Amino acid sequence: MTQPEHVGGGSATRVAAAAARELFLSLVPDIVIQAAEYQVDTDVIDSEILGLFAEKMRTTADTLTAACARRDAQAIRDKGHSLEGMGGTLGFPEISVVGRELSHAARTEEWTRCAAFAEQLSRWVDTLNPAGGHPHG
Repeated sequence: MTQPEHVGGGSATRVAAAAARELFLSLVPDIVIQAAEYQVDTDVIDSEILGLFAEKMRTTADTLTAACARRDAQAIRDKGHSLEGMGGTLGFPEISVVGRELSHAARTEEWTRCAAFAEQLSRWVDTLNPAGGHPHG
């Protein structure tokens, strides 16, 4: 079993989980295998928690994009660590893998790779709230 059938956000969550796998596959070819170590039971996640997570992820993606632009390795590593901790606990183990890989890329000063992760993360965040949800600006 790779993804629970009834994660808090229902089909929207399944769409976001599939998008995470697709968007980051070119950056982490074995993301599905690596994600297995971050998989947890997500029965307690409801739409409100998912909405708060989506808002937090938008802020994280924006901060990460800015940190990549200025090549701030510490800020990138901090965001990577945060992603690693949050992803799996909310039903997106691929995002935990992304966080770990992002931290490594910042540590080794692979700025192009960091920027690619930030760009894909911003695209992925858009899949969390396809109906528009809460305006955030």
